[in-house]
Amino acid sequence: MAAYNEHKLGRQAKLQKQMAKTRRKRSYRLEAEVAAGRLEEQHTENTMKNPSIVGLLCTDSQGLHLGCRDALSYEHAGVIPVLAQQVAELTSDPTDMPVVCLESDNGNIMIQKHDGITVAVHKMAS
Repeated sequence: MAAYNEHKLGRQAKLQKQMAKTRRKRSYRLEAEVAAGRLEEQHTENTMKNPSIVGLLCTDSQGLHLGCRDALSYEHAGVIPVLAQQVAELTSDPTDMPVVCLESDNGNIMIQKHDGITVAVHKMAS
């Protein structure tokens, strides 16, 4: 019986250590996500300071809206990563990150995918 109790206590201690480790990992992950969010917000602010840029949109690879500004909205989030994915299939180099440029008389929308995030920037014609 004593051996069983020691085994049980050892197993509980091991589980508690694993749970503590998991909590630390979650905490680090949350801190990293918060820092990344601040960095993304700062980058967005800096990009939008350019007077010729009138819209910005970020999505994940499934088209989930991660953030947008001004002329580009969440309604555009579904089509943006699809365009980037289709263009990426035109190149045989997996490290190549092509840029889609949609041109009109009113300006350009440039789309690029990087590390699972697709960014679209709407720039007015000069």
